[in-house]
Amino acid sequence: MHEVTFDDGSLFSGLYGSSIEVNSLHHQSIDKLGEGFLATGVSNDQGVEAIEHVERPIIAVQWHPEMLDTRDSDPLFQWLVQRSSERL
Repeated sequence: MHEVTFDDGSLFSGLYGSSIEVNSLHHQSIDKLGEGFLATGVSNDQGVEAIEHVERPIIAVQWHPEMLDTRDSDPLFQWLVQRSSERL
């Protein structure tokens, strides 16, 4: 487990507050962001852990929220369900 800190005003800070403890099951990290994406969550070693698109409802995380044994993952899933239902 390690801490991810979110940028103020980011979608993730709106969901989780300033930081969250997440699992660490990855061996790769983001080097270059695609066009239109911002790194809005970083680990203590400044590794990119969360990104979001500046205009579209596209997000990605480096951890596995489905594997967290806490309520901390709920806001992300609630956001995904809400955004998906807006498209129906």
